[in-house]
Amino acid sequence: MAKRIESAHGRRHNRAVLHIRNRMIPAAVTALSLMVIVAVLSYLNFDFKYGLGASGIVFASFGGSAFALFMLPYSRSSNVRRFIKSYLIAGLFGYLGFLTVPYMGTVASVGLVMFSVSVLLIVTGSEHPPALGIASAFVLYNIDYVGIIIVMVAALILAFIRMVMLKYVYVLEKESLKAIEKIDKRLGAT
Repeated sequence: MAKRIESAHGRRHNRAVLHIRNRMIPAAVTALSLMVIVAVLSYLNFDFKYGLGASGIVFASFGGSAFALFMLPYSRSSNVRRFIKSYLIAGLFGYLGFLTVPYMGTVASVGLVMFSVSVLLIVTGSEHPPALGIASAFVLYNIDYVGIIIVMVAALILAFIRMVMLKYVYVLEKESLKAIEKIDKRLGAT
């Protein structure tokens, strides 16, 4: 007979159901959301407009964010407010860094932007490390203000998907996830 686990809502769930709802569905949503971002960047000819590789850095940043948002839903960096604020700060300061390149050079501008964004993310309580990739992409690939709009729309879409996932997909609360980990250790499961 399958081991049943009680969730924070008082319902009992089969271990396989929990695995599907808390791991497999979020993994699929992560993949699908990143496929949409790649399709949108391709449709907008992001690399054509900003240079080959620009969409790669943006995509890599969103990849890390999607993993944190969907696969680690209760971690500090997957908080929606932190995520949105971090991308807004990264986009704005990345754009400002892009504007400083003619005066300071690319290397100095990237360094200043990385320093500024890192400090601001900590000071504002918006710690979401993948956002630094967005800031560097703006400077390295001369991404203008339109890039801020594109990045923020993509960030808002990921945030919306995460809120839907929290409401309808994840079965357990943070404490119950810890209980599952303890049971897994006792049973020797990996």
